[in-house]
Amino acid sequence: ARFESVAHKWAALSEPFYGVSLMNDSKYGYSIKDNVMALSLLKGPVYPDPKADIGHHHFVYSLYPFAGQTAKHDVEREATYLNAPIRVMKGTASEEFTNSLLSISGTGVIVDTVKKAEERGTLIVRLHEMEGATTSCRINMDVRKWREVNLMEDEYLSEYTSSPIDLTFHPYEIKTIELEK
Repeated sequence: ARFESVAHKWAALSEPFYGVSLMNDSKYGYSIKDNVMALSLLKGPVYPDPKADIGHHHFVYSLYPFAGQTAKHDVEREATYLNAPIRVMKGTASEEFTNSLLSISGTGVIVDTVKKAEERGTLIVRLHEMEGATTSCRINMDVRKWREVNLMEDEYLSEYTSSPIDLTFHPYEIKTIELEK
């Protein structure tokens, strides 16, 4: 427990130009010591619920070797695929969804969620900066207007605007954007 850290989706042991990541779909405790990576499978708490981890558990893990300084993007992409596998459903595609819903110009920013707003009929896009650096990006998407809101979508951090969606992120910052089509 002394060397364990919390991480979502993956942890990596790396040098500047090579590394190995340990990815998983549901466990959040990792430790790395003396070039050995470990994934905590169960916590076994006694409080508040002493029976919390009793029973059958199912999880998926994967090792993903990578090379190069920009490979962190590849690790994040593969870990996201592991955590949110593609689901195939019967149906027909409408013409409005044959092109990409959105694209991002810039590096180090990842789209986490695209969903309907909790309280309004608008669209929410949640993004985060993954490199630990200050960066800017532009979201390319056909929208009438947009504004930044907090994570709970109940406070407006900016007024609606029709200007291009240009965002600046601090290291590891999460931003939530509300869009009207």
